[in-house]
Amino acid sequence: VPASPTPQTNAPTTAAGTLAYLAQAALAKGSSISYEGIGGGTLLSALPNPADHAFILDDQTTFPTSLAAQLGAQGITPPGELAAPDAAHAPDVARISAFTQAYLRVILPQLKATSTPFLSIIREPEPVTSATLGGIGSVSFTAALRANDDALGQLISGLSDAGLADKVNLVVTSDHGIADVVPPDQTSASQVTYPAPNNALRTDLGNILAGLAQAGPLGALPDVGKSGVARGASASTKQTTVVVTPQGGNDALTLAPSDLVLKAGQGDATRGKKVVTQELVRALQGLPQVGPIFVNDALDVPEGALPLTQLGPLGPQSPDVLVGFVTFAHDIGQRGVNTVQLAGSEYADTAGIAAWGAFGRRDIHCILYLSGPNFKGGDNYSDLAPTGFTDLAPTIETIMNFDAPAGQSGRVIAEALTTDATTTAPAAPTLTSLAAKATASSGASYIQVVTFEHFAGYSYLHGAYALRAQGAQNLDDLVTQATALANGE
Repeated sequence: VPASPTPQTNAPTTAAGTLAYLAQAALAKGSSISYEGIGGGTLLSALPNPADHAFILDDQTTFPTSLAAQLGAQGITPPGELAAPDAAHAPDVARISAFTQAYLRVILPQLKATSTPFLSIIREPEPVTSATLGGIGSVSFTAALRANDDALGQLISGLSDAGLADKVNLVVTSDHGIADVVPPDQTSASQVTYPAPNNALRTDLGNILAGLAQAGPLGALPDVGKSGVARGASASTKQTTVVVTPQGGNDALTLAPSDLVLKAGQGDATRGKKVVTQELVRALQGLPQVGPIFVNDALDVPEGALPLTQLGPLGPQSPDVLVGFVTFAHDIGQRGVNTVQLAGSEYADTAGIAAWGAFGRRDIHCILYLSGPNFKGGDNYSDLAPTGFTDLAPTIETIMNFDAPAGQSGRVIAEALTTDATTTAPAAPTLTSLAAKATASSGASYIQVVTFEHFAGYSYLHGAYALRAQGAQNLDDLVTQATALANGE
């Protein structure tokens, strides 16, 4: 989640936004594109006049319509006709195979025949499906990784067979990491029932908040709705004050102009939201499941919280409060003595066995492999400079000579390109921390520390953690502990 020192709200800041922007830029330059995977229909609707220059394939979309017949002629079942994976059928090997074979046998030959530059995106359905159904390290998760690996091998071989091995750049990445919430199953393809404790690190913040009594000026926290639906009423009713939207490793909280908010603000909804936010954050700081807390800058950020703009620019969908859950460097399941800690663990508002969206390094940091004629290679070169998903757009634009909009977020990963004459890896990034401390409603000291890496004029979120200690604590000591926690993970 990179944050530019001068972020632009018109630039893509999500994985889906980045991919859609790249597809648009390619078509605008006269290049051809192909996209396979989740969100193909949404992407197609965002493309101006894709005509014969685009191939889109997902569970609901086959574009152009002639693509379906072409797949059938090759004996390839369209992904939309395959059974959806569930706890009994993970991993989703069938879809991985369908996307790979559709690309190599049907789409790639047509892209090559255009004799123009092309951009291809394959957004695999795994291993995230098997991770959430079976857990990291489970039999299904391992099988999903093997299927991904086989698909990548087939792709590399197929490009070579097509005579494109020295002409195509490969980018392999993910838009997030993942961590266990429930101990993963170690013996079968799925896990439906769990040993005690049944729910492990699963949490339901909406229900917790709804049941909390608070000693503040409002007497008790207001009624809480979850995912836009209050208890027995819609979120738009005057009785619903806090709407909780679960997002796995974090929850987004939005305050509605309820009767309670208006009362707190003496008839002024904006003022009332600020009053309720102060009490809400103080209650959150006392919950052991809650990690970092970010508050919309317009609400007078309470003591111990940090401004939401530290994570990027605000937009119309920005929540009033963003709650990250506590993460752990150690695995939740016992995998034996002296085994590698595969994924760590975290509290999450989810029904899955694993989740993502928290602010620990295992959620934020993920893979990026760059290979091809435009990237540096060799056994002795490894780029340790920080990068983010939004850096992919300007980097690919540079390689393919696309037109970049003014003020675009992200940087060109210039140190990895062959056009960079430097033969040594760049210097290590600098690391800075922001800290906030408060006394929670429980009486404990609450502190959160957010660390950033800085490189080439850009700042990258490195990790965010919260600590609690009984009684008064020295802020500097707690900052040192939280920084050590981040670096240790």
